[in-house]
Amino acid sequence: MPNNIAFAQNYTNVLDEVYQRAAVSGVLSSGRRVIRAGRNAKEILVPKISVTGLGDYVRNVGYKTGSITYEYETKSFNYDRGLRLFAGVMDVENSATSR
Repeated sequence: MPNNIAFAQNYTNVLDEVYQRAAVSGVLSSGRRVIRAGRNAKEILVPKISVTGLGDYVRNVGYKTGSITYEYETKSFNYDRGLRLFAGVMDVENSATSR
């Protein structure tokens, strides 16, 4: 009778994507260019964008020229909380075989 060995499946990439989509704090994840760290640990810099209002379209002239102002506004966190979880690479690999 030949051996039938089932190898452990590694679903960590799929699980990371599922958790990231379902996370409540997922809206806080954004590109590095959007949110920046502030001077203090409880501050972040959020972009503040202002544009001129709509103008009338004139057939001979076309659209009026507007302007955009892009600057950063400092926001402070209401709470200072955190959690650090430690999981080594070997812990993840070993957990797959202990079913």
